[in-house]
Amino acid sequence: MIVAKFGGTSVADADAMRRLAAIVRGRQAERPVVVVSALAGVTDALVALTALPRTGDAAAMRAAVDALVTRHAGVAADLGLLPEGGAMLQIRAQAEELLALLSAAAGRDLTPPELDRVVGYG
Repeated sequence: MIVAKFGGTSVADADAMRRLAAIVRGRQAERPVVVVSALAGVTDALVALTALPRTGDAAAMRAAVDALVTRHAGVAADLGLLPEGGAMLQIRAQAEELLALLSAAAGRDLTPPELDRVVGYG
């Protein structure tokens, strides 16, 4: 068994994910366990999101979360996943959870556990 961790530029877009899949397929005999983290730039975007609740600007929080959904939806579409399919439902559900977390902290700084939760969406 091998463990392979991919993140950042190795999952930046659909083409990168196809290359990743080819690598994993080529290692099937070794029974790979694959760990995938955030798309390139998503962790930075999530860290930037953590400052928004302090402002209380609900529109800015929604716009920032929507931008992440759009990015993920684009990659999903490029991979041939249907917009109404399970992957998109999960992306949208997690985006709403993230927005609820940010909105609940409106007017204050996020606590350390809340910060961890936000970045964990990556």
